[in-house]
Amino acid sequence: DANEAAGVIKNTMQDATQTPFAFEGLLAANKALISAGVNSEDARKDVLNLSNAIAATGGGDDELNRMVVNLQQIRNTGKATAMDIKQFAFAGVNIYAVLAAAGVKLGEGQDATYEQITMALKKAHDKGGIYFNGLENMANATSVKISNLGDAFFQLNVKIFNYFKP
Repeated sequence: DANEAAGVIKNTMQDATQTPFAFEGLLAANKALISAGVNSEDARKDVLNLSNAIAATGGGDDELNRMVVNLQQIRNTGKATAMDIKQFAFAGVNIYAVLAAAGVKLGEGQDATYEQITMALKKAHDKGGIYFNGLENMANATSVKISNLGDAFFQLNVKIFNYFKP
């Protein structure tokens, strides 16, 4: 609905000023997961946890865009194929280590589910996780702070425009 959509945009604007990722990429990421049937609150959490893993391994917007499409595909098919797992590796995220650290044990020929992967990414982001504070640490870099200042300035311009528009 319109209120939920406005909330997604508002939350994404906030996330863009607090993370090393661009507003457009974060919005597309949320949109991709929502279109796969994830509710907006969970989509935001899943995007931020995925962003954390990508930031912790030195990735950026390109890796986030690719991996969100990968997560969307996993959500739509119900399982992570061998190629999906390789995509995590291409983005620098050792998803097997993430799953193992979260206590997910996959047997021979067994595929991980969207729920297992997103739960493992959340645990990796949490205190004691293998990618703990990756997003927050990268967000504290000077270049990211400057970029986030630009995002905040853009959002101020949007607010000013909306206030004064005819």
